Amino acid sequence: MKKTVILLVLAVLGAQASRAADLIVDITGVGGAYMSIQSAIDAATAGDRILVYPNATHYSETLSINKGVEITTATEGEYFKLSGSVTVNTSNTLPADAEITLSSINFLSGSVSYSYGGSGAQINIVGCKFNSGSIAFNTTGYNLNVANDSLMSGYVYFRVGKVIGNYIDATTTGAFAVYEGTDNTLTSDEPNYI
Repeated sequence: MKKTVILLVLAVLGAQASRAADLIVDITGVGGAYMSIQSAIDAATAGDRILVYPNATHYSETLSINKGVEITTATEGEYFKLSGSVTVNTSNTLPADAEITLSSINFLSGSVSYSYGGSGAQINIVGCKFNSGSIAFNTTGYNLNVANDSLMSGYVYFRVGKVIGNYIDATTTGAFAVYEGTDNTLTSDEPNYI
């Protein structure tokens, strides 16, 4: 009986230790928060959530993501402002099972794209505003889901995934709002958009 209780306690502690962590970003560094989003990304482990506090100012950073993380606002119902682009898989080390989610970001300038072709990672861009910038994942190496976003002067370029319920104004870029890349190897993962 004693052995069973000890094993149960160890199993519960192990499960708690493996849970994802929340990393806090506040440009002021108050309470020991990370002062930049990139420093939180660098400190994160796969599965962590990075909560960014909106401030009167904006975060001026170019972000590089090589692990599965979620980056979102720390204040429900508010966007945090970012001037700078987000590049996924900058050193070609992103695992195939990685999931990256970007939400509630107001991109004052900058785009979201990839550096190296992936091997199946999931990229979710949900509820973001792009004042001028695009989302470009023209490769079968990523499964891209773009939902409930607003692109005021940009477009979405993808091969695999879904583009659903977005406002996209590409008139100033002279481009189509949604580019659907072509690839002879596409089968059941054909892209679709609504």
